[in-house]
Amino acid sequence: MNKAKEILPMAISIKGVYVNDTKSMLISDFTNDVVLEESDKVKFQNYRKSKSNTRWLPVGFEENHFKPELTQLDLASERENRTLCLAFNSAHDNFKDLVFIEFPHKFNLYNHTNDFASISASEKDIISTLLYQSFLFDYNRVVEEAKSLKQFSQVQNALRDKSKHAAIEIEELKSLQRDFIAQLISTVVAEKSRAFQLAIAVENDFVEHLSELKLSSERLNHVVSEAIDVAYNLNFGSSSLTLESIYLANINLNTQEELVKDRALEILDSYEESAKKCLMAGLKITGKNVAAHLEPAVSPPAITDAVKKNANRITYYLDKYPNKWKHIRAGLKPLQNLQLTRKAS
Repeated sequence: MNKAKEILPMAISIKGVYVNDTKSMLISDFTNDVVLEESDKVKFQNYRKSKSNTRWLPVGFEENHFKPELTQLDLASERENRTLCLAFNSAHDNFKDLVFIEFPHKFNLYNHTNDFASISASEKDIISTLLYQSFLFDYNRVVEEAKSLKQFSQVQNALRDKSKHAAIEIEELKSLQRDFIAQLISTVVAEKSRAFQLAIAVENDFVEHLSELKLSSERLNHVVSEAIDVAYNLNFGSSSLTLESIYLANINLNTQEELVKDRALEILDSYEESAKKCLMAGLKITGKNVAAHLEPAVSPPAITDAVKKNANRITYYLDKYPNKWKHIRAGLKPLQNLQLTRKAS
């Protein structure tokens, strides 16, 4: 929902319906989370059971339009379907969590003005699909992080409660924590191994060192990723890597402050955001279109020049985060040339 509010500040209302870890169904509007009455649960469950991930609903649908039927509407009815329902697989049951976004009659999205008085059903389908894909990555990331944080918190809380456990029980919990941290490390190692196309082994001292630091799962992932980058740079050209605690020596392990973005990250993030605006406007991702949709807009040669000047750092981040900036990776020629040069070398 925060993502929806960020992208769609013009929305009249944004509400979420979801099931929490106690199996209670709630409705949220950013300020309040309210447990639904049984009668309302039944109504919303119609949407939670639906196979469709996107659906346009009439304004005020909550009062008398709870049956999620897909029927052909006349033009007047289609114009009043200004509430977009997005559905995502729930982390707590076999149904879906819902986000309802009510749009005004006219709205601006990625510098493109849309008017429900003239917008066609196919155009609405494009808008709903693009918004769903934009939110899906963030939703899945939040769900996975919540799972990891819950598990990690359970282990941490158990360790802090030493007075309630005998020494042997504490050792068992520490062993459980080491196993859990080793599992988190293995996930990052697997991603990096695929990205660098080489085998990565992990020494016990590396796991032991990180087990003693009480880092959050997010910070732990970052530290492991940084250590692999250090090992990779120090052993460039090798067909395999072995992670040892020595590779943690020059990494800041005591702070969880976000690292300051450098120019290469700013370039990649701003170009990717511009590419999304191009897609929303029905444009191809080209240097010309991306340049025109930047804030402020620049000339196409300026994009090529910025990529060249920051080529090393941009290449570093593209390798480090293989799943980020997917639109400009696929459509922006200066980045494609950079990746081809990297592969050729």
